[in-house]
Amino acid sequence: MINCISKQNDSRQRNLAKSVLKSAAVTLSVQALGKNLNKDNFGQTLLVIAAGGLGDYFGGNTAMGAILGGGNALINKTNFLGTATKYAAIGGAVDLLLNATEAKAEPNRNTDINKEIDPHGFLNRKGVNYLHAHPSEIQEATFEDSGSATITLTADHIIAYSLKKAFELARNTKQFQMVEKLFEDNVNALFFIEYDTIKGRGTLANASIKLRYNGANAVMSRSQFNKYIKQENHNLLSWRIIIKFFPEELTKLPINEQITNLAITIGHELFIHNRIEIVELWKDNNSENWLNALNKSLEDRGDRGELDHKLFLQGKCQRMNKYLTELQLALSNAGISSSIFQKALKHHKSQMAL
Repeated sequence: MINCISKQNDSRQRNLAKSVLKSAAVTLSVQALGKNLNKDNFGQTLLVIAAGGLGDYFGGNTAMGAILGGGNALINKTNFLGTATKYAAIGGAVDLLLNATEAKAEPNRNTDINKEIDPHGFLNRKGVNYLHAHPSEIQEATFEDSGSATITLTADHIIAYSLKKAFELARNTKQFQMVEKLFEDNVNALFFIEYDTIKGRGTLANASIKLRYNGANAVMSRSQFNKYIKQENHNLLSWRIIIKFFPEELTKLPINEQITNLAITIGHELFIHNRIEIVELWKDNNSENWLNALNKSLEDRGDRGELDHKLFLQGKCQRMNKYLTELQLALSNAGISSSIFQKALKHHKSQMAL
């Protein structure tokens, strides 16, 4: 299943009450220092404070400066344009200083967050990786919380017995072996991450793919992509696929049913959607296919996931069909009956058809 949710946080989140207080502090200080504050102009001063607060809230220090400069000039009957311009310039200088300070601090902020999530640096690895994630703070289960800073990557292996057995069976299939071979050169990365103690999500897994550059992990725009290709910096780019599993969704089922459901889900995330195909196109070492890979990654969200499900239900996803045929044989060799496999597959398809 697809889950592509991104959040954008402004490090300078503005609060209207704080903006008004800031405006009041500046205005009252200026008026008091100039010995212009008195009962006759106090009402006008309050109006200027309110206007300055709104200016800061919507436009920052530059806007607040222009408003306070002009407002105080009117109250004190001084040069309106000159005073407003001077205050705006001071506010603009403050904004530039704050922006520069925050820009400099931003990498450190992100690094601190990454250290909280991934203190061991597991996500810096390439190739195929198996990780375990534990919530440091239990929240109501939503799609957002599993990707937030409330989890910590604690181990570089899968812990749940059901998921470990599911991967053992998946690795007996030729389709999964082809995936492992695709990443064995350690250029791109595939992460299977097991989340524990998270239940009630209504899904066993979700996944994402992103193009990494300069050590970052973000969806690259076409213009950024073209810049890297023109500068022959293709070797600085790599793909990261992250597939998250929630095995505790199945704890009420018998163990063989848990294993079978998870093994089918592994194939779903690898072969129904186009993420493996994206990496294959990328490794074709052709600039046209590099762009095709990028375009496919930008489609890996929204309605595309439902279309992938529909094509599978219509029997048109050959790679997944091959995986299921090979998986059924691996299950049989492990003593898991065909009836359990068919039951799990029927349930899996019914969930996609919702």
